[in-house]
Amino acid sequence: MLFLLLPGKYKTEGGVKMNQSIQEINGTKELGNFLRQAREEKGIQQELIQQVTKIRMKYLQAIENGEFSAIPGGDVYVKGFLKSYAEAVGLEPSTILQQYKKISATKISETQEENPISSIEPSDNENINTMINFKFIGVLVLIIVFGVLLFYGVKFFQNKPAGHLNTDMNHQITPPMQSTDSIPQTNIPEETSTQTKKTMVELVEDTPEKTVYTVWDKIIEVNLEITRDRCWISVKKDGEAAYEGTLRSGDTKSWTASEELVIRVGNPPVVKLKINGQDFGVMGGKTRNIIFKRGD
Repeated sequence: MLFLLLPGKYKTEGGVKMNQSIQEINGTKELGNFLRQAREEKGIQQELIQQVTKIRMKYLQAIENGEFSAIPGGDVYVKGFLKSYAEAVGLEPSTILQQYKKISATKISETQEENPISSIEPSDNENINTMINFKFIGVLVLIIVFGVLLFYGVKFFQNKPAGHLNTDMNHQITPPMQSTDSIPQTNIPEETSTQTKKTMVELVEDTPEKTVYTVWDKIIEVNLEITRDRCWISVKKDGEAAYEGTLRSGDTKSWTASEELVIRVGNPPVVKLKINGQDFGVMGGKTRNIIFKRGD
């Protein structure tokens, strides 16, 4: 690591001094300033930090300015960047991370005191997720029952005209009567096909790393709405990058694809999901890829 190149005496004295002063840090701005001072005192340029840690320059600047909310991917990425930065300038990563957790906990506590309603939000989200699961199971059951009825219904109507055709031929029924009998054969499959298409969005995989849906339609259309706070999102449309950025509370975005849509969501619990017009409610879990594939 970079700090191994520094003189031993300076590292020891500087480390003690910083460990004593870091306990007095109470905000992200102060923490970022502390890290910048550690870098400047040891004569390390930001470019060298970027080269060693592989962190982009704009995120290094955000760290030193204490603007951790500008870092995509949520709390997990912030902790990873802080750890790499601390190692690069010769600080103890565990001390920096411990102070960051203390600052974050204090900020959350202050937010809850200002808005007590937020303390019940997790249970609300759990209730919403439970309702979504029951709704989804109910839809699947209806699709299965409807499919069975449709199968036997089509089979019945396919067999029935054959019997009528023989009767019609024996009694020499005129062509207009035959065309009237044939109407149910064409209309019923078309109506049932339309009804089935409206509900065919299938959840095929749901793990902590990714969630996969199959969309049985000509196109894939996904709408995201940020219900609160903020969320970093990146989108790949049919294999090509289409969007990357941070959405805030009240923002909505829509994307369409012909074959596949891959959306990486940094903060799922604040995102409301719609697939081809169907409302799937607020998502849950941690940062992961949400994949939508068109069914053949």
